[in-house]
Amino acid sequence: MKKSGSESKPFSKLHLSRFVLHLEGEEELIDVMVESNCDVTDKWFLMGKKKPPKNLIQLQEKSKSLKEFKGVLEFDSDKVPSLDAKEPPNCWALPVVTLTSIVVELPGIDSLLIEQLIRSVNEGLMYVRIVENNLNSTAELDNIRRAAENLWLGIELYHRWLDVDLHKITLNVKSPEKVMEELSDNAKKRFWKFRKKDIHGCLREDPSRWPVKVLASNSMYRICKTIFIDYEARDYDGSERLFERLCTMIADIFGACFTNLPIVIPMQCHNSAIEKREESVHSAIVLLEKSEKI
Repeated sequence: MKKSGSESKPFSKLHLSRFVLHLEGEEELIDVMVESNCDVTDKWFLMGKKKPPKNLIQLQEKSKSLKEFKGVLEFDSDKVPSLDAKEPPNCWALPVVTLTSIVVELPGIDSLLIEQLIRSVNEGLMYVRIVENNLNSTAELDNIRRAAENLWLGIELYHRWLDVDLHKITLNVKSPEKVMEELSDNAKKRFWKFRKKDIHGCLREDPSRWPVKVLASNSMYRICKTIFIDYEARDYDGSERLFERLCTMIADIFGACFTNLPIVIPMQCHNSAIEKREESVHSAIVLLEKSEKI
């Protein structure tokens, strides 16, 4: 619970005084230094409060499985046969980006809703990067995260997945089933096309080291096939219900990722050199206030 005004100051002074370095005889300066620091901290909090991720918050409200985040389990099915004997690990960002590219291609969806989703995902990916940079910064996942970053640039700026123009497919394909079939076929062709040209044996290495386009194709193939199985089982009536379903799935993946923020925000303060510590604390405080509603 927050305390306001004069009620919070004694607690703040008591808490922060432990971190003030002072020489013998300078104890009387502690209160002055702490008071000054509190003013700066309040300013940083205010900066974060003025710029909440409004689009992301609206997307998160679509999540109907709070604390369960069912979408994390539902975007990829064991019933879908693998394109290769081995499967690469997943990061948070790649399935979100892949799902968004599928949503962009659904026929009959208002373009304003699509743009709203893209803005929401763009805001969400900022927090995902922070989580992954602090908790999942391993060589095994770096390549997969790079695939997500590259894909997102094309989707956000040009509505393109790799070299596929999503708008053109939307104009030519009139049903969600055909969309998923078209995308999964495209992904499968690209995967095997690269495999035939795999002179250096990249696909025989650890799957996490596969080239970016191969990782993207594998993700698209698996997710499209999984959604198609779900689509047939639930007997969706047109694109609108599927649109809501996929948005909820994206919100669930974001929500599960964001449960790591309480761990990551303190790490932001400590994972930097002393000379950069003030900047890190500043960023962490702004992040804390911006992510309050999340």
